[in-house]
Amino acid sequence: MPQTYADLTLAEALSDPLINAVMSADHVTRSELELLMKSVARKNLEAAASSNWQRPFTVDRPAVTKSLLALGARARTACCESAV
Repeated sequence: MPQTYADLTLAEALSDPLINAVMSADHVTRSELELLMKSVARKNLEAAASSNWQRPFTVDRPAVTKSLLALGARARTACCESAV
């Protein structure tokens, strides 16, 4: 019997052990990731409300990439400064 998988809810994703391990390694807090994910969701909802509802949701990849890079840069700075 084929298995199907649903997308994780935000609460499930933030409680997932693998996601928590990556967050810990990258020095990203739960609140930072939650804020980023909610921001992306809000932008998608705003885009959908201002255009055709039948259009699929999309992610502004450059904006998300920029946010993730900024979190990573901050984490690297914090990591390197604490090691000195």
